Amino acid sequence: TLDLQDFFFFSEPKSVDNLIAQAVTTTQIRLTWSHPDDKGIYTYEALLVHAQGQSKSTSDNSTTFENLEPGTDYTFSVTTKAYGETSEPSVASSFTSKNPFSCHPLLHLILDRKS
Repeated sequence: TLDLQDFFFFSEPKSVDNLIAQAVTTTQIRLTWSHPDDKGIYTYEALLVHAQGQSKSTSDNSTTFENLEPGTDYTFSVTTKAYGETSEPSVASSFTSKNPFSCHPLLHLILDRKS
């Protein structure tokens, strides 16, 4: 039997465009990107480049990473995958939001004295 892949040569898919990492909450960062402009059918692999090393596969142009540490800088990479080939990574960084209820110790002292 003949395999159609024997007759086609696939080049490396193009990288995603306009990758943005944005804090959603104190423990979540959402990644969004534009599909490559060549109209291919792709899946995307989003990777948290950190000690935790979370990764997610999706066919959408966004994903959200959860269970992150508040006020921490995270770097992410997204690659395009098609026909067994992987693109060069696109990279973006973002800080998670700081805990809105945490105060500097000096502020606690001032607030305690006013009570």
